[in-house]
Amino acid sequence: ITPADPADRDWQQAFVPLDEYRGQAITLVLATDPGPAGDDAGDRAGWGMPWLMRGTVAP
Repeated sequence: ITPADPADRDWQQAFVPLDEYRGQAITLVLATDPGPAGDDAGDRAGWGMPWLMRGTVAP
């Protein structure tokens, strides 16, 4: 995500396949950081309605 690009200043939808962890107990952590410069001035991040589902998702 590039904040200088107006197209990136919106919700970003993502699908993260977790198939390799099937049958295992895992901890799923949603995190963000200020990037390589370590400057978090003006940074904002959030997750809207994250959910886990079973089955296959078509791309």
